[in-house]
Amino acid sequence: MNILLLGGGGREHALAWSLAKSPRVTHLRVAPGNGGLAELAECVPVDLEDPAAVVALATGRGAVAQTPADLVVVGPEAPLAAGSSRSTGTHSASSARPPL
Repeated sequence: MNILLLGGGGREHALAWSLAKSPRVTHLRVAPGNGGLAELAECVPVDLEDPAAVVALATGRGAVAQTPADLVVVGPEAPLAAGSSRSTGTHSASSARPPL
């Protein structure tokens, strides 16, 4: 399973650590990530408050990502408020997010 995790803080580090341990995860990408997350996953720069950029990354149409994500996990609240979670859900990627 190809997973895109949105965020770059402590919450996302804990999520990435757990996801990276799963044998079902074939590729873990974190956007934007940080130095600590780079040890667990591929970090990709993206503006989390730009739904179009997040959708391009999730669907594999961005300059960096060539493979679409099977699952998008949204950690921070900012992308939720910007509508990124709703946008990825309408482009055939499943998303997991905290409730608003």
